[in-house]
Amino acid sequence: MKAVALIRNMIKEKLKPEYKSRVDEAGEIVSPPEFSQRGIVAAAKNILAGIVDNSKNYQMKIASLRYLIQDSRNQSDHIKALDYAKKLYVEASEKYDDDNIILSSQVILNSLANVKQTAKIKEFLGNKVV
Repeated sequence: MKAVALIRNMIKEKLKPEYKSRVDEAGEIVSPPEFSQRGIVAAAKNILAGIVDNSKNYQMKIASLRYLIQDSRNQSDHIKALDYAKKLYVEASEKYDDDNIILSSQVILNSLANVKQTAKIKEFLGNKVV
């Protein structure tokens, strides 16, 4: 008991942790709230990816996939955009959803072009469904 009381007295519980600022790639100082903002966005993306993998609700899957595709394209991550577009293409094809099939086809072609996969583009366009 005496050791616990000693430790409690030594630890100042009222102090809040102070984060040192970080410098990003551009050489600008990034404040601590932006650190947590990135973590929140990453957690939200993981939740959406979990919805895509586990949900049986078609509309929720499609909305999550469309958001993840657009976010990947905004960050110029063409590999992730291609992966999400493939999933959207498969889901939309099963439900015969023409709008999402067209959207996913455009994203697939754009992503393949950006990663310079011309053979894959020819193979994809050779598909009779497309």
